[in-house]
This record gives sequence, structure tokens and C-alpha cells, in this order.
Amino acid sequence: EYETVPADKRPSYAYHWLQTLYKWLVSAARADVKPKQKEIVETLQSLFTEPIGQSVFHVLGKCLATVYTVGDTTRLLESINYCVDIMRLKDDTTNVHGSKLAAVICIGCLYDKMGKMFGFTLNDAVQSLLRYLKVAEAEGRREVMISLAKILADLGTSASSVHKDIYKAIKYYACDRALIVRCASINVAIAMAKDAPFLYTTELENMVSLCIRVLDGSNYDVRCAVAKLLGQLAASTQLMAPISGVPSKTKRATLDDILNLLSTGFIKTGTGFLKSGSSESAKGNTGSEVRVGVAQGYVSFFKLMGRRWIEQNMSKIINHVIEIVAMPKAASSHVQAVYLRQCILFILRNVLNKMLGESAQLVAVRELFSIIFKKANAASARGDNDNGHSHVLVCGLLEVGTLIHSLGTISNSFLTESSSTGSNAVLDSIGSVMLLPNAGVRLAAAWCLRCIAIAVPSQLTPLLDWSMTKLKELKSSPEAVVGYAHLLASLVGAVSHCPLGIPSAKGHEVFLLAQDLLTTSNQNNENIHQRFIGGWAIIGALMTLGTSFIRVHLADIIALWSKAFPKSEKEAEEEKSRGNTASWIIILDSRAGALCGMRNFIQYCGDLFTETISAQLMVAIEYGVALLRSLPTLVKNYTVQLKAASAMFRLRLYQTLYLIKPVVYQGLQKFLAEQLVHEFTLADNQSNTTTSLLRNMCHKDDTIILGYWLAETDNKAVEDQLQPNSASGSGALEHDPACVYSYQENTTFTMQPTPGPLPLGVAVIDSAITLFGVVFVNVTEKQRLQLLEHFSTCIKQSKSSRQQAVQINIFTAFLSTLKVLSEEKKGLGQEDVRTPAYNLIMSTLVNPDSLLRCAAGEALGRMAQVVGFPAFVAQTAQNCFDNLKSTRNGISRTGHSLALGCLHRYVGGMGSGHHLKTSISILMALAQDTSSTLVQVWALHALALIADSGGPMFRSYVDSTLNMVQLLLLSTPLADIEVYQCLGKCLAAIITTVGPELQDTSRSINKIRDSCFAGCIIMQEHPHALVRFEAINCFQQLHMFAPKHADLASLVPLLCTTLSSPHLQLRRAAVACLRQFTQREAQQVCVHAKAVGSIIKSDDKTSSAYLIGQKGLEGVLFGMLDSEFDQQLITDIKYILVSILVTLAPSNLSHWLYLCRDILSAVSSDKDRKAGNKSDSASAKSKSNQDNDEDDDGEGATDDAKFAVAAEPESHAAVSPRWPTRVFALDCARKIMNTCAEISEHLDMALAHQMKQEKKTVDYLVMHISTLIRISFIAATSNADQLRLAGLDSLQEVIRIFATVPDVEFPGHVILEQYQAQVGAALRPAFSSETPPDVTAMACEVCSSWLGSGVLRDVNDLRRVQQLLVASLGKLRFIKDDSGQTYSESSSTMEKLAVLNAWAEVYIIAMRQESIDANGTSTDYDANSSGEPSLIHLVQPDLITLSKNWLAVLRDCALLSLPSQLLMHLPSSGGVFFNQSSMEATRPHYRRAWPPILHATALWLNNGGFHNLEKEPEIFTSVLNIQGDAADPKKFKNDQFNLLFGLCIEALCSAKTVQDPRTVAACLNAIYNLLDSAWSRELVTQDIMLGIELLNVIHRLLLMRENFKTQILVLEVVTQTVKAVKEKLEREKSLANSSGNLGEGGESGDILPGKNIAYAIMEACVCVLLRQIPSLNPPDGTSKSALSQPYQSKPSVLTDTGTKLVCIAIEILASIPDICSPAGSLTVLPTILYLIIGASTESGCGRTTTPDQIVDSVLQAFRQLFASSHLQITEISDEWTRLFQSSLATLLHVTTKQNQGQTVAGMSNTNLIQCLGSFILHAPKAIIMTESLYKDCMTIFEKSLKQSDQIKLRCLQILSKIFQCADEEIAVPYIRNLAPHVIMIIHESKDQQLRTDLQLKVCVEAITIFIQLLEQTDEISRSHLLVLLIPVLIDCLLDVNELSKATSITASLHDYSLQQLMSIGPKHPQAFKAIMANSPNLKQRLESAIKHKQTSATQKASITTPKTPMISTKPTIQLKMDFSNFKG
Repeated sequence: EYETVPADKRPSYAYHWLQTLYKWLVSAARADVKPKQKEIVETLQSLFTEPIGQSVFHVLGKCLATVYTVGDTTRLLESINYCVDIMRLKDDTTNVHGSKLAAVICIGCLYDKMGKMFGFTLNDAVQSLLRYLKVAEAEGRREVMISLAKILADLGTSASSVHKDIYKAIKYYACDRALIVRCASINVAIAMAKDAPFLYTTELENMVSLCIRVLDGSNYDVRCAVAKLLGQLAASTQLMAPISGVPSKTKRATLDDILNLLSTGFIKTGTGFLKSGSSESAKGNTGSEVRVGVAQGYVSFFKLMGRRWIEQNMSKIINHVIEIVAMPKAASSHVQAVYLRQCILFILRNVLNKMLGESAQLVAVRELFSIIFKKANAASARGDNDNGHSHVLVCGLLEVGTLIHSLGTISNSFLTESSSTGSNAVLDSIGSVMLLPNAGVRLAAAWCLRCIAIAVPSQLTPLLDWSMTKLKELKSSPEAVVGYAHLLASLVGAVSHCPLGIPSAKGHEVFLLAQDLLTTSNQNNENIHQRFIGGWAIIGALMTLGTSFIRVHLADIIALWSKAFPKSEKEAEEEKSRGNTASWIIILDSRAGALCGMRNFIQYCGDLFTETISAQLMVAIEYGVALLRSLPTLVKNYTVQLKAASAMFRLRLYQTLYLIKPVVYQGLQKFLAEQLVHEFTLADNQSNTTTSLLRNMCHKDDTIILGYWLAETDNKAVEDQLQPNSASGSGALEHDPACVYSYQENTTFTMQPTPGPLPLGVAVIDSAITLFGVVFVNVTEKQRLQLLEHFSTCIKQSKSSRQQAVQINIFTAFLSTLKVLSEEKKGLGQEDVRTPAYNLIMSTLVNPDSLLRCAAGEALGRMAQVVGFPAFVAQTAQNCFDNLKSTRNGISRTGHSLALGCLHRYVGGMGSGHHLKTSISILMALAQDTSSTLVQVWALHALALIADSGGPMFRSYVDSTLNMVQLLLLSTPLADIEVYQCLGKCLAAIITTVGPELQDTSRSINKIRDSCFAGCIIMQEHPHALVRFEAINCFQQLHMFAPKHADLASLVPLLCTTLSSPHLQLRRAAVACLRQFTQREAQQVCVHAKAVGSIIKSDDKTSSAYLIGQKGLEGVLFGMLDSEFDQQLITDIKYILVSILVTLAPSNLSHWLYLCRDILSAVSSDKDRKAGNKSDSASAKSKSNQDNDEDDDGEGATDDAKFAVAAEPESHAAVSPRWPTRVFALDCARKIMNTCAEISEHLDMALAHQMKQEKKTVDYLVMHISTLIRISFIAATSNADQLRLAGLDSLQEVIRIFATVPDVEFPGHVILEQYQAQVGAALRPAFSSETPPDVTAMACEVCSSWLGSGVLRDVNDLRRVQQLLVASLGKLRFIKDDSGQTYSESSSTMEKLAVLNAWAEVYIIAMRQESIDANGTSTDYDANSSGEPSLIHLVQPDLITLSKNWLAVLRDCALLSLPSQLLMHLPSSGGVFFNQSSMEATRPHYRRAWPPILHATALWLNNGGFHNLEKEPEIFTSVLNIQGDAADPKKFKNDQFNLLFGLCIEALCSAKTVQDPRTVAACLNAIYNLLDSAWSRELVTQDIMLGIELLNVIHRLLLMRENFKTQILVLEVVTQTVKAVKEKLEREKSLANSSGNLGEGGESGDILPGKNIAYAIMEACVCVLLRQIPSLNPPDGTSKSALSQPYQSKPSVLTDTGTKLVCIAIEILASIPDICSPAGSLTVLPTILYLIIGASTESGCGRTTTPDQIVDSVLQAFRQLFASSHLQITEISDEWTRLFQSSLATLLHVTTKQNQGQTVAGMSNTNLIQCLGSFILHAPKAIIMTESLYKDCMTIFEKSLKQSDQIKLRCLQILSKIFQCADEEIAVPYIRNLAPHVIMIIHESKDQQLRTDLQLKVCVEAITIFIQLLEQTDEISRSHLLVLLIPVLIDCLLDVNELSKATSITASLHDYSLQQLMSIGPKHPQAFKAIMANSPNLKQRLESAIKHKQTSATQKASITTPKTPMISTKPTIQLKMDFSNFKG
């Protein structure tokens, strides 16, 4: 079959066949393999001669080795000999070369799998490999080395016989010209170093020397391999035991020896310790590659030794590493020294920051400070400027800053320690550095102190004070002035990164100091230069404080800026003619400092940069631009000393201009453009300085062809310095001092990088290029043309390397221009402008420099985008086609290929669609041209760009492109990494193009999908990390588009093993892929991850495969949070953990909560070590703890369970989780709580106990409350402030969730009661004086939640927590100008507001409980019944203090809510709790705190507060600083009401579409409580428009808020408003002579919107009713009523809450006529009646679950309306009557109604008769006595008496009331017509046997009615009625013989009838006797019933008191005490 496959398809066919074979072999049994083994081996060996590619050969070798592993090994030797024979062939043809390569690969695979089985063939095989090594090409040599490494790795010490031979080969080929051979050779050495002791004993020095030689000219892979080898060798010397075969006299290398030997890689020469003087001397300085490689070697060494070893040798390690930079000849120049410093910092940060725990890091900080102090004192004593020691200090200070920044507030204890002399050790060290002459050291100290201030904000203000004091004391020292000024500036710059800030007075003090430095410089010539530099640095730093601070000092700052520049042109000219070098340096540095301040002003205070200010600044800037003309002359006249000052001035000027809009300096643009071109074309610059921006200007995807992927590695910090044509890696603080205060670091990055400003020359060119991009866009086309032509001229005139530098700068500037043009949507210009630009680009496409070619391609694409003409795109594409077809030059082909790709990228598939086919065909041809790997890479990259941008238009080319990709993946040599990378990009683009189609199951799609997966697998098996990175990305895309076809069972283990990869990109890709998987399939991912440990066996106990088997995937991910410092990687890890947690935590709570607990309770490294050495008593204690845990909550782990697994090697014990990880673990615990709290079972303690007793597996959240309390307590009492905040937040969540969960074991109690001590202990430290305000504020919030939760029942428990809040009231005493304040005023405000807010919430809850108790409702606070004080009694003593401060807060809120145009009216001192400077910063704090305070204040005012305001106003006015008329008691009282009322209205009217529900509720509650006071109601109604406005706001709330609680609050406020209006009307009536027209509507009766409060009230009620009952909206004749549209989506069933709303609305509606005038009442009454009747109708439609509530409300409303005084007014009574009659008629005729074609049931008969009864009984006679209505009512009652028993009963009950009506005109007609029906009901009950209680009730009710009628009639009529009634009652009597068989119902009727007969007889004896006489039968039945009753009564009496004889019986139980004489 293979022979029939076409030649080009054979590699693919062979690969798939081999993969299938391998899968079968792995899963097959030995018995299945053995019969076919010979055939399989022969088939595999036959493929040796096939040209199937190197990748296939590796699969072939794997299959061959697996055949023998699974099957028989008999023919194994034959296969090895076969491979050896092929290698010995002397034929060098292509086929034979491929066969030899296959043989080498197979030998390696065979030995790798089973080398120990045929070790006797080792010598022959190795010699054959070594012989082939001499004649092989680079790829063959690489494969030989790989096979040798496999042999050594498998055989170990068994291969010692060939070690010497292999070592010789290593020494020779490690320096091979081919870097792939170098790398492979070093890997062989690594494999051999483990088992060849001579490498790290006798040959150690030679090996180190070899490594250094290998590093020279190396690439990244070689450097990594060499670093690993150096680390392995060094570690082996420290870990080795006595070795057999090694002479004992051989000197063992000590740690000092090893460190000294490694350090030789940094210096010019090195001396060994084994052979004196024998070390190799290098010529000249060590290459950069060597320096970088050795630095990585140090890191590798320390990693291999492990954390424990590092801690033991920390002092020696730090001292050695940091001293390297001071070694003689280590650096020959400043740039080399900067590079060396980067290497040293790289080592320190990878060791100290990454490998050590927090406690060990503190030890390292202490050690570093000790070194700094010693070095600084030594340097001061010498008085010299030793650069070596200066670099040591720089490294030490920067590393200390980084460590403390990562430690955060944990380092506070160390920072506040005092030395033996009583001074602060940290400040002593910093102070000793500040007097040194080296600027870099001083800036490093400033940066270090800045990091300290950010890490520990409490130290910021003391450090500022210390710095200012030192600066004032040491003004005479030039170094001190500059040093402390920059130190002060760095601290000021840190303020913006500290949320708690500094006092505003401190900033003002700093400004005065800077002002003093700048102004006294003109008066005092001492240190004038340093004063200027320091003063301007402080001014620049002050700008970072923001607008609120600068606004106050802006006038003074502008004056300082003006003084720094000439005031006139004459002055400017005069200064040119005078001065010397020193004075010009001062002038330029001063102006540079002023410009830096301007730059920061525009950047940080942009809103102050108005037109007026910009005009003032532009005067100075214009003089600065004018000075640019004179700078070249000045530099020439005043020597080179002026060069640096000139460059800094230009840098600041360019930076400032870039931030200003070009229109502001439009007149300067032409000159600026010329000057900028002059700058970056190096016209006056003799050095070939290039910009650092070009790489960033190119597209990020182009790094694949430039090799800049090194930026994405863990070694970026040192690898950057090896990048060509870039200044990266050469950054240092001394290059730009401003960075210490204006650097914007990422504060969330745990290992904070130090800012690295580029060298001044590079920075100037960068800023010039950036500014040129803006200026070029704004000049005329003529000037553009001139500039572009000048570019070409400059390039042509320069030669060699200078031409290269000029060209790089020009292209960067041009790209910057094109980018700005694209962003601003502007064109490049006409044809004459485009032509030179186009020519410039096309000429650069053939430049030898790959970076320039890339930039040219990028420029061409951007230019096509900017030009936007299809013709231009077509012409450009055609030119590229022609060039690609006509030239064979590889450089030209690469450039034009990329140009095609960039055209498609920026124009898009649609814009370049006409050229798509040609572009793809040409690029595919170039991609398959194996003669030039470089052309292949660029062509494939361009093809990937086209595929990525082509979209659907590329779909037709997918098949051909995919075939090409697969072919190249199999045929490309493995060493061509870039080709594989580009193939991966192409494959990813193809997957994106096909997209969701990949889910299809058609044949074509199946083929594409299979090919994509096959390509991914091929790349995944590649040995290089970058190729595997592309494979993972492709797998991720395939999973996204075809998730069902992605095999997670194989992918997840692959990703899990990648988590421990040494390559950052691989870890990133694996984590990103896992993040995507866990979003949808978290459970499957975890299941597959568990199997990793069993599937992938790993001896490395630090590998992720091993650790996942021990800790699980989540444990490994948590561990990575402490070992990773890449922010994106950390973010993805957190997303994965959250996704898994949300999915799995509810079902596996124990695991997750214990994991979080272990992380939070993890101890420091010292404690870990001690814990490991504890005796058996410790284990006994652990057992005890475990028992306690099980008793508490069923936990099975101990309190101090460690996050690290026990099986982990001691030397590599995991770092204890750092505080950011612990904070995240606590966040996870909170997410678990919130997730489980939504599931009711998790909070059911009874269910949990029941399940536990039944021995069922239960894992409910309520069972883990002990763990939750514990982790919250641990966090809340930690020494990291961020963790404390998270712990308090978690504690509040616990309280919120479990506050009402009952304790099953103690009924009547809640479960949290047993944790009162822990909660109190967690809260108490937060109220200490040293606690930051944010922590105290959070603790106050928790306190209020705890007090209000209802958990605390005992008054002592309440008082203990309340005392914390009482103590915090002391913070309110000093309102302003707090002395010794550490934090900003806004922080103090936040703390005070938090205290008041907490008290407010407690007061609200206390008042609510008091209200419940007052209403007699049983609450949880039953302790009050025993006479103990309740919560309100605890609050009462402090209520006056609280209330005046609450009022102060609300007044401040009102002031802060003023619009900007009224801010000028604010008091100069600000508010009570804020001042002018802190106003903006305090707004968020007020916004959070004021709603509860508002509610509490309203409650207080309503409960005696208004009285207090009037009685003792001075208590309140003194706090509020109110004087004069405003302090008058009445006015003050009115003002406070207006304040609260206005705040409420303002908040409720807020333009925010989504207002916080808590705020809305607080405002409504406040209004309700305010209106609950009679005085307030009177005040509100003084201006009726105030009430109307309130109701309009209320109506808006009803429209916007769906929340039922809010709507109920709204209606309660409306009720209070109605009450207020009623009271007002009553007052007016009492004062008026005539009340006829008083009320809403007046004489006319018009109720108008916006004018009448009755309308507003009705509007609110209608809104509620229509929302709940949309059918109430009357049809308007249209198909769909517009008014009803907002309510059509309401649910069909009216809930209980909705019913309550309807009832309240009906109640309010019924009261509206009472506030109206007679005429007004007629206006509103129809609507009111319509709504009430409609609501009653709805109550019977089945839409409500509680219809009786609505009916009761309707009946009450009718009664209220019937009792209205308006009915007594003659003028309107008739109209009222007609309206009521109309309403009654509506009620009578509402049976069914049509609504939009649907028949809806009307009012139920029950509700109807109730309404009729209300009308009949309560309405005036004129309403109901109308004949038609009377008849209809009668008919309804008659029908009702014939319906169901329920209706009958209700009807009879109503008729009973009607029959008893005092008005006979009403009662008699109903009696006459309906009494017979009642008799009929009794007869029917008698005739048919009663079966139900309801039937009995009906009968009884009918009898009762009839008996009532007896009392109402005269004697004559009564006798007739008795004739009717008595026979009926006797008929209801049962026969005496049947009574025993009767049912309870019939027996009850019998008893009731007999009772009534016995009652009637005595009352009417004559009539009764007459009836009995006439009816003997009736008499007999009655007598029998009476006798039976009497007999029964006698029997019952005898049973009750039995007469039994007294029989003395002896008790069966003998009592020990005689109770016979006891008398109760």
C-alpha cells in the first residue's frame, strides 16, 4: 500500500501509520505483539531508506523501541547492529545520509527505552556514533549528541567506560560553529555530569572554562543549556558524597571555591583553585553572552540547591553575588557596569524574591542593609568615588526596595526597629548613602525609600519629615542637597500609590521647602546648581499629587516657571553673550527641571491646563524652543561639558511639547520639524546612536521573524541587553533622575521592576521621534515633501554603520508619523508626497538588516492604510509580485514577502482581495523553497498574515495551504525552529478561518480537522519549547471551535506537565489553555488532572506531574501563585481556580476549605523547619487538635497543616504562601460561602446533623463554620494590612450568612453564639492606635454587622463589642488640624465616617427592635423581659454625641453636592470632616456613609431629636460652626429639617439610572420618619409645592423601581403625605369661617398636574395599581393602549407582596376625597371608584393568592367613602349619590367582560355580595333604594342562596346584618323577600342529610337568622313565625334511638335545635303551648329529646363523681418519707 502512495504524500502517510502503530503498541498485550513482531520490525527498518523526514524518523525510533519493550527482545541486537552497519556506510548520497540519520535516532531511542538490557554493545555503538560524528553535517552531529545524551541518561554509571571518549567529543563539539550542535553537546555534558564525578572534581575548572568559551557568540538555547550545566556542576560539588574510583586526596570544592570559579565568567581573567595559574585567560572584556549565561548559571545553581540550603548560606551568597559588580576589570565602561548590575540584580531577584519565604526575605533585607551600611561608611571614610563600591550600593539598595515592596506591611516591624545606638537602622543606612558623590547611589537610595513608603504607608509621613529635616540641616553639602531633594521627591511621588495619602499640610511644607531652594538660589551662590536641581525635582514630584493640591499653589508655581526663563527677547539675547560653562550648565539644568515640572503638570493635572494657563506656559516654552537654535553654538563654545546639560534640556522640551496639543504651538512647528529631523538624523552627533523605539513600532506578531521572542522569557531582564540595535537592558536610574518620582509602576506586580531610563542620548532621540510623529502630521504638504526628500539625502550621504543608524532612526520616525496619521484619520498627501515616501520604503525592503526590512514592510502596510486608494494598493502589490518573480536574492525576497503580508494585514481581505490568489501562490512557492530557510520563514509569516486577515475570502485556499503546512512539518529539519514557528502561526490562522465549521461532521471538514490535529501533534512532539508553544495555541483554538472533538483526556495531562516547564511561554500557553477548558469543563479537567501522577511517572519531585499527584491541580496552581511573577500568568491562574471552585466546591467543600485554611495558616520557613524536627509530643498534640477539629466541624486535618506536602524533599520545600496568595485564598473562601449560601441545604444545621447521624456522607457549609471563623480570624489578625482587610471582609460575610442559622443542639440559640470570643478577638486589634484607617473602617463595619445580627443576647456580650465602637468615638474629637497626623485628611475622614456609619446602623437596628418590642411581638431579644438593658440602652448614652456628628456629616454631604459654580461659596475651612484640599478625595467616603447616617438621624429627630434641637441648640451649632441668625433655635431646627429633606430629594432625583437600593431605602425611611412627626408634617405643608415635588419624585421611583420593598416604602411615604395634607386642611377649616371651598380643587374643582397634591397622590396610586393589575387600564380605542404598555409584562399571578401594595394604594385612594374641596371631590371620585371596583373585580379572577385582603381593603374603602362629610353637603350629595349608584350598578352587572378578545372572569359572587352588603349597610338610602338597583341586589341574594354552601354561608352572614339594620326601610324589603328562602334552606338541610361542617354552618346560620327575626317582629307576626319555625326545629331533632348512630354533624344540629327550642319556649310560652297542643306528634318528639338530654346529663354527672367504696390498698412502691401529714 505504501508503494502506491504518491511520493509527496509518503511522509504524511508514514507518519500517520507510525502514530497508529505506536498507539496500538502502547495498549496491546505482549501476546498480541509477539506473532507480528518480526514483520513490524522489518517494516520499520525498511523505512530507514525512505526520504520521509526527520520528524517521522523520531516517531519511527519511538515505535521500534516500543516494539521491543512490549514484545520479545530476541532480535534486539540485530536491530542495533543494523543501525550500526548503516552508520558505517561510506556512501554520502542523500538517501544514505537520511538512512544514517534514522539509524542514529533509532539507536538513541533504543538505548533510551532499554539500554541496560544490552549494555555489552555500548562501546561499539558509542564508537560508531563518534565516528559518524566526525563526518556528519550539523543536523547529523546534533542527532548524534542527542542519542549520546539518551544513552548516558539511561545507563547512568554503567556507561562510565565511555565517559572519557564522550567527554573528548564534548570538548571539541561544544564550540562547534553550528549552535544547534553546541546546545546538543552541552546537553550531553549535563546528562554525563550526574554520573561522571571527574567532571565536577578534577575537570571542574576545565568544564567552567569550556562553558565560558561556549557562551561566546551563543544563542538563547545554548545559554540556557550552559547555565543548566554550570548549575549542575556547581550543585554536584556541594551535594556529592565520597565517590568510589575518585582518589580521596582529590580536593573537594568548597562553596567559596565554586562561587569564585563561577565569578570568573564576569571578569577579564580568572584564577582557578585546583591548578594555580592554569586557568584560561580571556583576551579583552568578557562578551555580553558570557556575562548573561553565567548569571543564568548562578540562578540554576541556587535552584538546584534548594531553599533550605539558600537560607543556611544566605549571608555568603548575598555578599558574594553583590561583590561581583565591584570586582576589578568586571566592567570597562559605565554601560558595561549597568549591564553587569542587571545581571547581579537578576541573580538576587531570582534567589531572594522567588525562592525565599517572607521571613527569610526579611533576613535577606537585614543582611543587605548591613552591607549597604558598611560599604557606605567605608566609601565616606575613603572620600573617593569608587565606581565598584558604588555599583554594589546601587544593587543592594535596588534589591532591598524590591524585597520590601513585595513584603508590604509585613516588613513594618523591621523598618521600625532601633539599632543598638537607639537610631533607626534603615535611616542610618540611607543617610550614610546620601552623602556619597555618586549620583546613581543616591538615586538608588531614593528609589529604595520610595518602595518602602509604598509598601508600608504608615512610614510615608515620618520619612517625609526625616527627609525635610536632613535637607534643611545639610544645605551646605552639595551631595546632600541633591540627594535628599531627590529622596524627598521620590517620597512625594510615592503618595499617589498610597491610597491613605499624607496630610495636606505636609505637602504644603514640602512645597515651601522647594520654593525656598529655588528662590534663595539667586541670593546665595552656595550650591546654587544643586539647589536648582533639587528644587525643580521636588516641584516635579509635587505635580503627582494631583489637581486638588496643585490648584492651591498654581500661581506660585507659574511664577517659579516664569523666573526660570527669560522675560523678554532682549533678556534672552543678553544671556547668550555672557556666562561661562558652569553658568550655562546651571541655566540648562534649571530650565530642564522647570520643563520637567511642566511636563508632569500637564500629565497629572491636565484639567488645570486651561487656555489661560497654556498661554502663560507657552511664553516660557517658546523661549525654550528658541534656545534650541543656540545650543549647537553653546556646546561648541563651552566644550563638551555642556553636552549632557544640553541633551537633558532638549529631552524635557520634547517631552513637554508632546503632551501639548499641536494647535497651541502651531507657529513653531516648521522649526520644530527641522530641529527634530536634525536630532534623529545625527547631524551634530558623532556617535551612531539609534532609537530604541523601532522594535515597538513594528507589529508585535513580527517578533517571530526578528527573534525578539526573548522578551517573553523568564530571563528577559538579562536577555534584553543582547538585543541588536536597541538600548534595552542599559537602563539605569542615573540616566534620568525624574524617574524616581514620575515612574508609574504596576503596583499589583509582586516582584516590582526597577525603572530603567535609557541612556540620555537614546532618550533624546526617542522623544524627538515621538514628537516628530505629531509635528509632521500638522505641517503643510510642501514641508512634508521637503522632509521626506531630506530623509533620502541623509541616508545616501551616510556610510556603513552610521547609515544603518540613520536609517533606523528615520524609519522609526516615519512609522511614528504613519501611526499618528492612521489614528487621526488623516491622509499622507498628494502624489508628490507619496512618491518619495514610497521610494524610501521600497529601497529599504532590500536592506540587509532584518529589522529595517521588517520596519519597511510595516511602513508599506500602514502607508497603504493611510493612503486608502485601491490603485495604490494594486500598484504596490504588483511591484512586490514582479520583484519576487524576477530576483533570486534571498534578502529581497524576504522583504517583498513581508510587504505582501503587511499589505493584507492593514488593508484587509476585502481591500486586497483581487491580489489574494497571486499572493498566496507566490508565497506558497517560496515557503517550499528549502534552499533558503530565511526565505521560508518570511514567506510563511507573510502567508500567516494573509490567512489571518483574509477571513472568509481565504476559505477557498485552506485545503492547499493546510497540505503545504503538513508537508513542511514533516520534511523540515527539527533545527529550523523559526520555520516550525511560522508553520504553527499558519496553522492557527487556518483554524481561525475555518472557525465554527470545524464542528461539522462532513467528510471535507473531517479531513481538515484531522489534518489540524495531526499538525498540532507533530509540533507538540518537537523538542523545542517555542514549537510546543505554538502547538498548545493551536490546540486551544481547536477546542474553542470544535470542543467535542478535542480529547481532553490527552490534552489535560499534557498541559499539566507543562506547568513546571522552565519556559515562560510554555507555562503561559498551558495556563491560558487550561483557563479556557475550565470555563466550560472544569469537572472533566480536574478528573483528567488527577490521573497525571499515574499516567506520567516522574522522579523529579518538583515537577508538576508529581506535585499534581500529591496536591491536586488546584494545589499546584496555588503554589504557582508564589513562584510566578508574570502578571498575565497569575491572572489566568486565578481565573482557573475560580472556575474550578465555583463548579466543584459546593460538592467538595471539605477539600477546598481545608486547602484555603492550610494556605492561610501556613507558617514561615523557620517555623516549618522547627515543625519538621518536633518530637512525638508534637504529634500527640496534633492528634489532639485533630480530635478537637472533628468535634467542632468534622474536620480531619490539624490546625497547623502545611500547604507543602510531606513527601517533598526537605531541600526543595515549597515556599510558604505569601500574603497576596493568602488574600486570594481568602477570596476563594468567600466565593465558596456566597456560592453555597444560595443553596438552602448548606445552611440547614438540622439536616446536616440528621445526615451525619444516619452516617451519610454530608458536606454542608454549615458544618464548616469553625473553619470559616478560623481562617477569617487568622487573616484579620495577620501582619499584612491587605490580608487584614480581606479577613475582616470574610468575617462580615460569615456573620451575614450564618447570623440566623439556629443551633440544633441548643434550641432557641443561633450557631454563631459559640464563636463570640473569636469574633471579638479578631476585631479588637483593628481598633488599636497603630492600625491604619482603612482597617479600622472595615472593622467598624463588621462591628455594626455583628451587633445588629441578633447573635449577641447577653448584655455583657453586647457591651464588649459596643465598647470598641465607644472607644472609636474618640477619633471624632479632633475635627481639624490633627497634630501628628500620619495619613491624609481624606483617610481620617474615611475612618470617622466609618465610625459614625457603624453607629448609625446599630442605632437603626436598635430602634427597629425597640419598635417590635413595643408592639408586643416576640423577638430574639427576650433578654429585655428580664429587665436587662437592650441594644438601644447601650446606644442612648452616646446619642447626643452621635447626633451632632451625624448632622455634621449630612451638612458636609450637602456642601459636597453643590454644583461646581457654587463651590466658591464653600466655607474657607471646608466642612466639619473635610477641608478644601481633601474635598475631592473624600467624596467617595461620604457617598458610602451618608445613607445609613441619614436614616439614623431621621429616626433620632422623630424620637425627640427635634425637641433637643430647639431646647439645646448650642450643643449642635458649636460643632457645625453655625452663628448669628442661623443659630436661632427655630431657624436652626427648620434648617436641619430642610437639610435632611433636601438630601433625600436630591438623592432620589439623581440622574443615575441605577441608584444603590440601600440609598433609596435609606432616603425613603428618612422621609417617612421625618413625616412621622406632627411638626414636620406641618412644616412640609406650609408650601404645598414641596409636597407635590416629593410625590413627583415618588412617582418617578415607582416607575423605575421593581423592588417591592422600595414600592411599599414609597406608599408609606405617600400615606404620611396624605396625613399631613389632612392635618393642614383641618387647621385651615378650624381657622376659616367657611370651609366650603377649602381643599384640593377649590371652588372650580380642577385637579391639575403639578398644581394639586391630590393629583400627585392619585398618580402614585394609579402607578402601583396598574403595575400590579394591568387590566385596570381602560382601553383608549387603539389596538394597544400606550399607557398600559409598561405593565403588560407583569406576571399573571398577584403575589402576596403585590397584594399588600394594592391594599395600601386602595387605602390611600379612599382618603383622597377627604383632602379635596366639595367640587374637587367630584373630580377625583369617579376615578377612585373605578379603581376600587376594578381591584375588587381582580380579587375574584384567580390572579391573587390572598383575595380576602383586597376585598377587605375595598370594603374598608367603601365604608370610608360612605362616611365622607361630602355626602352631607347638599350641593354635591346628589352627584355623589349618582356616582355611588353607578358604581353599584357596575358591581351588579360585572359578571364577564371583554378584554382584547379574551373573556376574563369577573368578580366572584362571594366578593360581590360582600360589596353589596357594604353598600346596603353603610351607604345612604338614596343610593341603594333605587328600584332597579334594589331588584338587582335582591336577585343577586336570591341566586346566592341557591349556590354553593360557601356562598350560601357568606350570603346568610350578610343577610343577618341586613335583617338587623335599624332602618326598617332597608331591612323590611329584604326580610319579606328573602326570609322564605332562609326557611327553605333549613327545610333542605332537614330533608337531606348533612355531611360537612360547612352544611351545618349554613343550617345553623339560617336558624339563627330566623330566631333574630322573632325578636324584631310584633306579637301577631311573631306567632306566625313561630308556627313556621318550631316545626322546622323539631324536625331537625333526631329520634332517641337514632342518636347513638348519628354522625357528629347531625348530632350537633340536633343539639343546637333542641337548645333553641328550649330557649324559645320560656320566652314565648303561650304561642309555644298553642303550637304543641295543636301538634301532639311534635310535642312527643320534643319531650323525648328533652328527657334523653336530662338522662344523659345525669349519667355524665355520675361518671364525673363516682361513688366508690373506700378500699385500703397497700401501695406497690414504698416511699422512704412519710407524706401523710403534708398539707398543700
